[in-house]
Amino acid sequence: MKAKRHDEAAAVCLAAFEATGDPAAGSAAARAQKARGQDDEVLKLLGRLRGTTAEGEVLALAGDVERKRGNRERARADYERALRLAQEAGNPRETARAADALFYMAWEDTDARNALKYALASFTAAEELRESDQQVRSSLALYSALFGLGDLAGAGRALERAELHAGANDIALAYVLLNRGALRLEEGRMALSRDASNRALELAGEGQVARFYRSIHFNLVEASLALGDLAAAERSLAAAERHAEAGAPEGVLLYYRSCVEHARGREESALAAIGKALAQEPVPGWAWKLFLQQGIVQEALGDRRKAEASYGKAAEIVEETRAELGFDELKATLLDARRRPLEALFRLQAQDGRFREALATAERATARSFLDAFVQATSPRPDEPAEDWPAMPAMAVAERAEALKTLLPALSQSAAVAPQPVASVLEALGDRRALIFFEAEDRFWRIAAGRSGVEIAPLAASVEEIARLVDDLLAQPGARAPAEALGRRLLTAASLPAPGEPLYLVPDGVLGQVPFAALRLGGRYLVEDHPLVYLPSLSALAATAGQPVPPDGPAVVLGDPRGDLPAAAREAREVAARLRSVPRTGREATREALDRAAGAAVLHLATHTGIGPRGPWLSLADGQTGPGFLLARPIRPRLVTLATCASAARRGRGLWGSLAAAFLAAGSRAVLASLWSVEDEPARRFVLHFYEGDGVRDPALALARAQRMAIAAGEPPSAWAPYVLVATR
Repeated sequence: MKAKRHDEAAAVCLAAFEATGDPAAGSAAARAQKARGQDDEVLKLLGRLRGTTAEGEVLALAGDVERKRGNRERARADYERALRLAQEAGNPRETARAADALFYMAWEDTDARNALKYALASFTAAEELRESDQQVRSSLALYSALFGLGDLAGAGRALERAELHAGANDIALAYVLLNRGALRLEEGRMALSRDASNRALELAGEGQVARFYRSIHFNLVEASLALGDLAAAERSLAAAERHAEAGAPEGVLLYYRSCVEHARGREESALAAIGKALAQEPVPGWAWKLFLQQGIVQEALGDRRKAEASYGKAAEIVEETRAELGFDELKATLLDARRRPLEALFRLQAQDGRFREALATAERATARSFLDAFVQATSPRPDEPAEDWPAMPAMAVAERAEALKTLLPALSQSAAVAPQPVASVLEALGDRRALIFFEAEDRFWRIAAGRSGVEIAPLAASVEEIARLVDDLLAQPGARAPAEALGRRLLTAASLPAPGEPLYLVPDGVLGQVPFAALRLGGRYLVEDHPLVYLPSLSALAATAGQPVPPDGPAVVLGDPRGDLPAAAREAREVAARLRSVPRTGREATREALDRAAGAAVLHLATHTGIGPRGPWLSLADGQTGPGFLLARPIRPRLVTLATCASAARRGRGLWGSLAAAFLAAGSRAVLASLWSVEDEPARRFVLHFYEGDGVRDPALALARAQRMAIAAGEPPSAWAPYVLVATR
């Protein structure tokens, strides 16, 4: 009956078009012909309607035809012209339709940046059109694009819009809740994920496509396992299996089957499921998870050798995948998860007493984390304001992708990133003592490396307890109790070098926020006995050991570029006098002036800094600049002093992803920075004491002297503890 109606409609519209030449009749005829499956007739009508007011609508129909036939480039061209014509005509309905089609094509091609562009165009048109069905579709497309680029906060706001427009439409709400369940999983909020997924099932009822049910039951399996509800996980897995499509790959089902069987202690069955999944040659995005799961099961069966091989294979696939990913596919939320194979591998090696192998694995993970931190530094924070949403956040995400496209290749070539052989690492370390605090799974491990070799031991406290102690210390940096409590957890007298000798630190995870100088052991601050140097990894020390010392050109001092930091301008003048340099302040503190610091012995910066969509930045008279600018030149003075607010602040693991780390990656040997803001006048005095203490020649010792002077003067740790030296020497 429906086919007969389409035939009749096509005949009537074609007759009207032939009789009158009315473009609207021609467009209606094209729609009817497409509904009849007469694709060639649609294309013929497009030829007759070019240049008319109906061209855009029929172009979109032609795009559908070409896409169905596999002519993707022709389809894309049709959709793009349809979108342009619709926007020029001010037609929100056709704008949304063409933008939707282009969004899905970009999504299928894993082209996240264009997916975002078209999703935003569709969303804007739908808001103007004010038709709830289209508003829901466009909001969900925008959710997918933002979720794919790692903007979980923006993705959540898009879901809120979709839910608002869905109103009482239960099916639309079910799809909103399906996506909310996935979002909550990504955020680690398992109970909320399960609640959203169960409600989606209730609203959807029967009759949705199989993919809907599989996706929602996979969410429920994962959430239930994390919550320890094995019975619910098994029920959801059985439901997902009932909705499997004939001929479709089983890999994901088998992965979750293995997870459930392992949780039940049925290891042989779990191993069989994962083996079957791996035999299907899964895509790399799933293969690493399968090998990781295989290692977990093999370890549970007591076969540590095979488990280690599986963890190693998972880590290898992650590295290969990372090398092939587009820069806009690097989601900050995935980075820590993809470190898990290396963490498991490290744990096995450390537990077996193979400390050098374990150190090599930790170095691989730590060097990778240095690179990952710059991805996390550009990622939106959930608590960032939502003014002008969605246009401004979407623009920020696009800026992030553009920044990573230029930044990551340069970072990949940095000596601070590449892991070095353990023998080279220990040789470069020489008589110096280093402590690496490496987070693996649910535990921090202390790796002590020095002339006596390598020793590794897990800390007695869990990651959660360490995190609480760090929070306590940062909340009250002047209080004795938290400084002593954290000092006891992290340090022992045996792990430290002899008094007076420097201590090199490689902090991981939350420990990158810790001002180690303020930790107390045996009734004394750590900095009272040891100059402290933070390293991105021991490999960074080895990588620069054989390199020539950077040029010793004239010092460059830049300050108060916007004329709103009078104390910074004064500081710049005083520092320049000590360094026998000419200060560049106000309008003279430009990118060109910064460029002159490429071969300087010292670069001193007293200006605004922050973190934005392109990562960490510093303000100059002619605009902001950041890691991309520093690495492209490269700007690598031997010593950089960042007399700025929170210049070592970052998003991500450890200290990395900060402005200080960017200078280190560009090739500077040492950077003095701060973990948090300090008032202008105390900061000025501290920096001058640093230079008076021979900061240019021996910055680690000079920093320790300045901090000891502050301690002797009775100044609170909040005034001197945030200063850290990050270095590769």
